[in-house]
Amino acid sequence: EEVKLAGVDTSILKKRNNKSSELAREAVNYLASLLSTSEVKIESAEIPSGKDGLKLVYLYCIQTEKTKTAEGVETKTVKSKTLVNSEIIRRGYARPLKTYEGKYKEVFEAADAESKHKKIGYWRT
Repeated sequence: EEVKLAGVDTSILKKRNNKSSELAREAVNYLASLLSTSEVKIESAEIPSGKDGLKLVYLYCIQTEKTKTAEGVETKTVKSKTLVNSEIIRRGYARPLKTYEGKYKEVFEAADAESKHKKIGYWRT
């Protein structure tokens, strides 16, 4: 099933110039690396689909660590949980969607401000 990250505007990656092409490659490489080393959890967004009909989701990558108890029972401990929607904005690979009014609006705006302040991704000159 094809899905779209809720609250994320990736139109900056679709422009036909060198900066956008480079950002798109970086974004794809980052996501491939993150997804290949994590468990993935998909949560449906408040609004079920976008204008294009794609299901809107929040994508989480969860890093776990396996341990054994004294009794030898294997357990998993969550080491980190990354909201991919926010992380790609924080890295400057996308911008917050202007029309997004969901539960992570402030998180996405803060992530965008951080990438702008650090002059990374879309914001680098």
